[in-house]
Formats: sequence, C-alpha cells, structure tokens
Amino acid sequence: MKFKNGTEIKAGDKAVGVDHFGGPCAGVVVEGSPAKGQPAFVFKNNAHGAVQPSLDLTTYLREDEKGWQPEPKPAAATPPLSTAK
Repeated sequence: MKFKNGTEIKAGDKAVGVDHFGGPCAGVVVEGSPAKGQPAFVFKNNAHGAVQPSLDLTTYLREDEKGWQPEPKPAAATPPLSTAK
C-alpha cells in the first residue's frame, strides 16, 4: 500500500489529506483490524482521535515528505474603508 506520491505506507507515518467533507486533515497511520473489515493500514485523525478506515490512505501524502506544505490560512477579511466624515 502506497501514499499518493508512491511512498510506502507504514504504521506511525504522519499523513495529510482531505476528510469526508473535503477539508484538510492530519493524522497518523495505524494498523487496521481485519476482523472489522479494515485495510492493512488506516487513518487516525489528530483532531478527534477517531480511526477512520473509510478514508483512503492512497490519496494521502506523508507529512514529512519533501515538498509538502501545509494549507495556507485564508487572509483575514479587511473591513471596507469608511467614506463617512
């Protein structure tokens, strides 16, 4: 099983990708449970600690992979300048 960029997936790798809603997420790779019908490796989300086997790790990247950059944060909205005197 390999990440999107071809790097072999192994337990303990830090991974980044998108969640079920298309938002960015980060977590760690853990061994899946064959008894639960899970693949060999599954995603454990850092935000809430839940294991999410339905997220496909082959669409993710290893976080420490050269060239990986975190998603830029959107700029804060600037209020319009007032024309009142």
